[in-house]
Amino acid sequence: MIRIISPQDPTIRSVERQARRLDRRLGADSRVYVVKPNVISKNKCHHLIDSWSEDDLIIFMGHGRSDALFGSRGKNFDMTGSDDAIDKESDDYYNDESFIDETNYHLLSGKSIICFSCESDSLGIKLLEAGARAVVGFGKMPSSRPEFELDAHFKEKINNRMIAYINGALNVAFRDAVLITHKMHGSLIEFATYFKMEIRRQVSLLLHSKATFRYCMANVLYDISRTVIVLGDKSVIV
Repeated sequence: MIRIISPQDPTIRSVERQARRLDRRLGADSRVYVVKPNVISKNKCHHLIDSWSEDDLIIFMGHGRSDALFGSRGKNFDMTGSDDAIDKESDDYYNDESFIDETNYHLLSGKSIICFSCESDSLGIKLLEAGARAVVGFGKMPSSRPEFELDAHFKEKINNRMIAYINGALNVAFRDAVLITHKMHGSLIEFATYFKMEIRRQVSLLLHSKATFRYCMANVLYDISRTVIVLGDKSVIV
C-alpha cells in the first residue's frame, strides 16, 4: 500500500491537489492523508504512521529542511494576531515545522519513504541512522518567491507565472514518475530514473515553448532532478 501524506499549507496548495490526483490515479493501491492545521490531526497521523506495515511505502509531499519534515500551516500562519484572535481561531495561526524531526524519527524505523520536500537528501541520512529502511530525498526545491529570488539562475525579477510554471512542471513530473514506477512494479532506484526522465520531458516542453526566461526555468528543473538520491534499500518496490 502507498500511503500519501500531504499537510495543508496555503503556500503549496498545488502540492495537495497533486497528492489527491495521485491517490485517485493509484486507485485501491493507495490512501491519501491530508493533515489539517491542528495538533489533533498531526497526532492522529503520527499514530497511523506508527501502525503502518514495513511493506507500505510512504510518500510525503510538503515543505521540509535538512532535519525535519514540516506539517500543516493555517491561512494566517505568517501573521501576528492578538491573543484573543489566536485563541478563537487557533487553526488559522497554526505553523508546524516539526511534523517529523529528531524527537520522532523513530516513527519511520523499518519503513520506506519518498520525501518530496526541500533538503530531504540530508534528512534522509538522519532517518537512516534512526532506523528507516529506505529514503528517497531531494535537494533544494524552491517553491516560493523568496526562495526563487535566492536562486542563481534568476537574474531577472521573478513573477508569479514563472513560479507557477516551475512548481506545476515539478509536481507533474513527480506524480507521473510515481505512476509509471508503480505500474511497472519498479523499485525506488527506478523511480529516481523515471523522475529524471519526466523532468527532461518537462524541460523539453518548456524549451519548445515561447515562455519568457524559459532557459533559466529549465535550468532550475534540471538542477532539481540532479539532486534526487536513494538511500538505504534501493530495491523497495513502489
